[in-house]
Amino acid sequence: MTDSSSNAGATNTDALNTASNELRRKLAEAALAELIERALTRGFFGTCGVELSIHDGNIQHVRKQLEQFERT
Repeated sequence: MTDSSSNAGATNTDALNTASNELRRKLAEAALAELIERALTRGFFGTCGVELSIHDGNIQHVRKQLEQFERT
C-alpha cells in the first residue's frame, strides 16, 4: 500500500525555494539596489520600481523601471 500522506508536510513555501525563484529573487534585489543607487542622488526627481510577474508561485519576470521628471 502506498502512503499518500508523503506530501502532508509540504507547504506553499516550497515554491520559494526553487533554484529558478532563488535566481530571480537575487535579480530583483539587485535591480532594486541599482535603482535606489541611481535615484538617491541630488537632482533626481521621479519614480522607480521593480515589478515581479509571478505565476503559480514562480517568479517569471523581473522588470525594473526608472522615470525621471524634467524640472524647469
